[in-house]
Amino acid sequence: YNSVLIDDNSNGCNTIQEVEEACTYVETYENNVENELIIYPNPVTDNLSIRINNRLKIRSINIYNYLGKSVLQQEYSTEQIDISHLIKGVYIVEFVLEKSIIRLKVIKK
Repeated sequence: YNSVLIDDNSNGCNTIQEVEEACTYVETYENNVENELIIYPNPVTDNLSIRINNRLKIRSINIYNYLGKSVLQQEYSTEQIDISHLIKGVYIVEFVLEKSIIRLKVIKK
């Protein structure tokens, strides 16, 4: 037998069917979103620009280094992120949306 225990979840996530529907919705949402959120230039020197479809609502932006350590956290307020203080390397830019998270790789030169 394969058994599943679902315990202490939020409303709407208490049965296998509810969890599967929620995960399927998020996956579809993310696939559509990736084409509507673009960061440039990449590689970047000082300021990373964001181009986003107006229907998407970014709550916050987090940047992680190659070790997974958070190096920048901010609320979304502008279409530019100043990363001039970061050292050269590869980073993951995480956009926290209303219903999903998008992670994109950026190279700081």
